[in-house]
Amino acid sequence: MESLQGQGPQGLQGQGPQGLRKPPSAEELAAAADKLEKNANLLVKSNDSEIIRQTLRLYGSLFVGLFLLFCYLRRRFPKLYNVRSWAPKLKCRLALMQSYGFFSWAWDVFKVSDDDLLHNCGMDATCFVRCLRLGIKLSLVGCFNAIWLIPTFYTATGLEELEEEDKFVLMSVANLHPGSPRFAAVVVSNVNGR
Repeated sequence: MESLQGQGPQGLQGQGPQGLRKPPSAEELAAAADKLEKNANLLVKSNDSEIIRQTLRLYGSLFVGLFLLFCYLRRRFPKLYNVRSWAPKLKCRLALMQSYGFFSWAWDVFKVSDDDLLHNCGMDATCFVRCLRLGIKLSLVGCFNAIWLIPTFYTATGLEELEEEDKFVLMSVANLHPGSPRFAAVVVSNVNGR
């Protein structure tokens, strides 16, 4: 912008009055549209199943890798991950139990009673474990609903215009006709989740 100052309206050569460009011709617009269409055809078109598969592959491998790293580091550096077992002012009975294995800590933490957890670890740890328990219960409701919703959607006579090879779409609500009585299954699953 600074290089254009002081040049006046005639200072920009070939761009018309006051520096404005001429509008593109119809031929230029058609050529640009053809170029965009060719580029759009070069893009990889993936279906829903492929997107789910790629997402699980990426984030699933990240989760497994980081979880295994945490399990390894927890065993390798116990003082770093279990401060209450060695700090004099923080020592407690729960932290002194060293029977936790490489993976067993993940489910052994749910065997500790809320009173022990509150007494030895505090309110923050108790609330955190309760939130984890609630998350497990909610995910189990979702799994239960999937057991009967997926067959309900998959066995429906799908839309004729939906000639999908993608099995993921056939297992979802997208496979139902508008006004299908099978939509009642979604309502029942909502009531079931409460």
